[in-house]
Amino acid sequence: MDVLIVARNEATLKDVEKRVLLGGNAVLGGAIDERQALQLMRRSLPDAVLCDALLRGTDGIAFLQKLRQKGPQLLRPLPVLSAPFPRPAGLFGDFFFCGGWDEAVLALESAKERKPSPEGRRMIEETLETLGFAPHMRGTLYLRRALELCALDGRRLQNLRDLVYVRLAEEAGSSAPNVERDIRYAIESAWRYGRLKNLEEFFGYTILPERGKPTNRAFLAQITDRLRRAYLKG
Repeated sequence: MDVLIVARNEATLKDVEKRVLLGGNAVLGGAIDERQALQLMRRSLPDAVLCDALLRGTDGIAFLQKLRQKGPQLLRPLPVLSAPFPRPAGLFGDFFFCGGWDEAVLALESAKERKPSPEGRRMIEETLETLGFAPHMRGTLYLRRALELCALDGRRLQNLRDLVYVRLAEEAGSSAPNVERDIRYAIESAWRYGRLKNLEEFFGYTILPERGKPTNRAFLAQITDRLRRAYLKG
């Protein structure tokens, strides 16, 4: 999980960074006010934002609500608020409300099982249709689901077999090699029979001439990057 931390001061920021790293997550950056946090958001694509209840010039709830207004739910980072208020931890509205930083770090686990919104699914379907993927192909169906998983957690791209192919195989009652092969065949078919002008616009010179098409990983990475950056245009 790639995490952005927004804390009330430098001391708190350093303390939370240690907690996040000990939890097996990565820290993309830290900020101590809303302006710094928004600048970091435009340079990086965190999977989650850990936010202090009190910030310079604003409060954590107001800041997280701003984040939730950007883009389809699929592409938004999970917002987690750390606030020592007498209120039980859990999901309140659009963000996780936690009674302290330890609970906030634990809440990051929930992001791993987030489900895409209807808007996010529609964006993926429209993207594949624009590129000319045949909707009836098994590989296209796998691609839709793979893009959902990778958009929700970009680290899955680092280990497609264990974090994507195996999961899709379990869902479909197939095997990881079959899923990989079906996705590869769908990509090959799109480059053979799909909308070449749109494919070239999407991928440009990122494809090796000797291959003529992207690998599964390259395709998923390129489309995932476009999806995850969509909300930054808002």
